[in-house]
Amino acid sequence: MNHPIRILLVDDSLHFLAAARDFLHLQDSFRVIATAMDGGEAVKQSRRLEPDFILLDLNLANTSGLDLIPIFKQHVPHAKIIVLTIMQEEPYRIAAMRAGADAFVHKTAMSKSLISVILELAKSDLDRGNNQKSHDDITEMVADNNGTQSSGAASESTEPTSIITMKQEPNS
Repeated sequence: MNHPIRILLVDDSLHFLAAARDFLHLQDSFRVIATAMDGGEAVKQSRRLEPDFILLDLNLANTSGLDLIPIFKQHVPHAKIIVLTIMQEEPYRIAAMRAGADAFVHKTAMSKSLISVILELAKSDLDRGNNQKSHDDITEMVADNNGTQSSGAASESTEPTSIITMKQEPNS
């Protein structure tokens, strides 16, 4: 893999940032390039590093993750935003998707579904010609993860806490 997917993690919990970073580092195709614990730092890091993906909690110390989504979309338009939160109520999911999030994953579903959600978004972006990764790189990432992750992430679990929503792109 020549070009790993570059990820910015944004959460106000040091414990969760460490756990998510460790989990993502298990994947050769991912590279956590920075972490941020508040909105100001997250915006600064996103502008400076231009990540491929931003994993964003909704509850931050000084702002709501919902308020950051449009800022990220404006300043780092190519970045995919995955809301990764403990908030499972439907209004939060709807608000996140309306604000421009590309996916919504409940934190309890992270180990089951996050990898496949990231790869699915990377592949769909590539299919539209918007990704800097090569087709071979993404195909290799998907193949490497087929043994442990299903592309049908939303149907993996029937538990009410395993909430996964991905933005549907119109067919061209």
